[in-house]
Amino acid sequence: MRRHKEAENKDLTMAAKAKQHMKPAMLMPWAMVILLLSCGAGTISCTTRDGDDTDLVSLLDFKRAIRSDPRGALSSSNSSVHFCGWKGVSCGRPERVVALNLSGQALDGQISPSLGNMSYLASLNLSTNRFSGQIPPDLGYLRRLKFLDLNYNSLQGSIPDAVTNCSSLRGLYLAGNLLVGEIPKKLALLSSLLHLWLHSNNLTGTIPPDLGNITTLRHVILQANQLHGSIPEELGKLSNMSDLLLGGNRLTGRIPEALLNLSSLQQLAMPVNMLHGPLPSRIGDFLPNLRLLYLGANMLGGHIPESLGNASALQSIELEYNYGFTGRIPPSLGKLQKLRTLGLNDNNLEAKDSQSWEFLDALTNCTRLVRLSLYGNLLRGVLPDSVGNLSSNLDYLTLGSNMLYGLVPSSIGNLHKLTKLELQNNSFTGAIGGWIENMVNLEGLYMQSNHFSGHIPDSIGNFSKLTELFLTENQFYGPIPSSLGKLPQLSNLYLSYNNLQGNIPKSLIAPTIVQCSLSNNNLQGQIPDLGNLQQINYLDLSSNKLTGEIPLSLGTCLQLQTVLMELNLLSGSIPMSFGNLNSLTMLNLSHNNFSGSIQLL
Repeated sequence: MRRHKEAENKDLTMAAKAKQHMKPAMLMPWAMVILLLSCGAGTISCTTRDGDDTDLVSLLDFKRAIRSDPRGALSSSNSSVHFCGWKGVSCGRPERVVALNLSGQALDGQISPSLGNMSYLASLNLSTNRFSGQIPPDLGYLRRLKFLDLNYNSLQGSIPDAVTNCSSLRGLYLAGNLLVGEIPKKLALLSSLLHLWLHSNNLTGTIPPDLGNITTLRHVILQANQLHGSIPEELGKLSNMSDLLLGGNRLTGRIPEALLNLSSLQQLAMPVNMLHGPLPSRIGDFLPNLRLLYLGANMLGGHIPESLGNASALQSIELEYNYGFTGRIPPSLGKLQKLRTLGLNDNNLEAKDSQSWEFLDALTNCTRLVRLSLYGNLLRGVLPDSVGNLSSNLDYLTLGSNMLYGLVPSSIGNLHKLTKLELQNNSFTGAIGGWIENMVNLEGLYMQSNHFSGHIPDSIGNFSKLTELFLTENQFYGPIPSSLGKLPQLSNLYLSYNNLQGNIPKSLIAPTIVQCSLSNNNLQGQIPDLGNLQQINYLDLSSNKLTGEIPLSLGTCLQLQTVLMELNLLSGSIPMSFGNLNSLTMLNLSHNNFSGSIQLL
């Protein structure tokens, strides 16, 4: 090799001397010879130009900053392959890197500042990895960068002002990190920005009013941070806005009327803040393209605007947990043919006469409705028969904690796709056997704290998807149906405070049970073997007429935290196996006829 280089150098020297005696017309061929000599076989690589070298060095620096590459995403990053052929690398012409996409590769390390030297880079996607450390300010040198996606990593520190030097940026995605500090006011310099995703961080401060100057913005997602202050009126200048998501912050004040200027708005989500005051009365008239309206868990109040019925694109309205909406539910909501979810629970909405119940008749026109939540309002009287004419696709209906009374309309049995039915904390009466038989898709049935009576229907044992059954505090009587033991997914069974008689069915001791409350009934006989209850953590059999001994097998239920058996007629000794229940925090066996020592407890 050394002799080869010496010969090459000698050739170059001779060529240089000869050049001094050449005519100008002869210079070009000799220049080509010199170039060929300088690229001699196996000596010096001439496969990259200066810019290419910069990209290569930057990529190698990036690789060196990676601590862990469990999926081998960077295994192709070696000298045997030109870097344009490396995984995630896209090149343009000349062979310069224009895109680097290593999303979802579980890479663990820091983002190398050298990436800021890749001057042709237009797209950088390192989302859904395990990058930590700070966002390198050097990325601000990337004047051609259009998309920066660092979503869902563990990046810390603040958003560097230098990012605002990327004047071509259209998408800035920094969501799902550990970023702190304020949203840079200089973001307003990004005059081409379309997408701003900063959600799920720890950002503080206020929403910069200057964002209203980025008239190209379509998506602003700032939810799940710690932002405070009011919503800037200036956001009303963003006429191209499609999605404005500000939920899960500490925002205060009213919803600005200026937002009604956003006629292209499709999603308006500001739940879990401290917003107060009424909704803009003409919200449905000025936002005709609105599909999703999420304003739950604030302190909003007043009447629900009739104009919402004019926003014909609406698919979902969530106004729950405000505790301030009053008056009747507007029947105009029945015009929303695309409506799928309507969440109005935990407010002070009223229905006390046929006129104020008109909304329920109107909602029968919403044939796509799948979720209707009216829990925790001031709905009063007999539930109208029209409840059974609601959408046949309805799978979630909550009417609990109102002031409803009388019989549940048999028509409710038409809603056979229901997976959750909540009627608790009302004053319903009568038997439930007739209308409930068709609800075979129920996963949760909540009817506690009413005045239901009669037998618990055997047909409930056919609800193969049922996981939660709450019939506490009613007037049910007769035996506990053994068919309940056929429920393959039942985890929570609450039948306490009724007038149930007979033995505890052996079939009820199913391995899926996590919580079981049968207290304050008239149950008799012995407690069946409990060895199958390997997941149970709560068992309440108190205030019955149970006799015999506590089964030894109870000591094998190692997940138990609470055991209540007081006020029965139990006898014998307390099983020593109770000493195995290391998770036990509450045990009450008082007012029985036990004998022997309890020192092991």
